[in-house]
Amino acid sequence: MEEKNLSIAIPMNGQELEGLIQQVMEKQGVPIEMIVGEKFQIFIPVSFQGLNSHLSIVGNPKVDQGGNLLIEISDISLGALNLPDSLALQIMSQSVDSYDYLTLSTNPNQIHLDFQKISEVIGLNLRVKEIYPKEDRYIFTIDVNKQELFNQKEFN
Repeated sequence: MEEKNLSIAIPMNGQELEGLIQQVMEKQGVPIEMIVGEKFQIFIPVSFQGLNSHLSIVGNPKVDQGGNLLIEISDISLGALNLPDSLALQIMSQSVDSYDYLTLSTNPNQIHLDFQKISEVIGLNLRVKEIYPKEDRYIFTIDVNKQELFNQKEFN
């Protein structure tokens, strides 16, 4: 039986991944910034008791079985306020609750970037395959339907 989908590996560096995520955030009108490095940094604007500030999150990236990106939170802070992690996570949860592709899990503390939903925004079936943050190397796959690919006018 012939396979209907073709998986194409797409290598990226941290800057390219950062650009892709930023493009998705901008298309969705989400004011979140992400810096991709050995550890990921995420900055989320929040309002807390009349104070406008940024929630700063640092975490270690991992890939789940579904091809999504998990960021295990190692540090979280709200501006210069010294808040317990549980309160900072609660504030963050309220801030990211409306974003389809970004969810927060508090047990364990991690952020989940859903690449199936990100794929809908960018129009490609993109999944995370492997990541090597220390080497600044990220490998994604794009699934393409072979039948649709070869039925394109350029191939006829």
